[in-house]
Amino acid sequence: MSGAFTMDKLNAAVRLVQSVPRFPTISVTPSALVETEERLFPVSRHRSRRIHKKLVKRHGGVFRMKPGAFQIGDQIFIHPALYEDFKRHEAARLRESSDRAFMRGFLPATHDPHHPGATG
Repeated sequence: MSGAFTMDKLNAAVRLVQSVPRFPTISVTPSALVETEERLFPVSRHRSRRIHKKLVKRHGGVFRMKPGAFQIGDQIFIHPALYEDFKRHEAARLRESSDRAFMRGFLPATHDPHHPGATG
């Protein structure tokens, strides 16, 4: 009875199937911040835990935060201050790749370094 459907066969089939790659979704959020090396208050080996907690509460953390972006799974979280630069950069990259794809049909292979038959 080798044709029986078992969990082992199902797991083996799932491992063989590759998921379709997805473009990451972009979420603009003001909480996309990264820590810098700059401290908001100086280091002290003799400061008590209670005073340290008060300083963190007063200054909003130990390190200065700056706008940033990070990726979790298939989602990118980006700060609004960086989103405009990101959009501009992506538009330029898309325009460049579409121009290259359009011109690839008209240029000889020796002029396009990305063409499979390019020389040099």
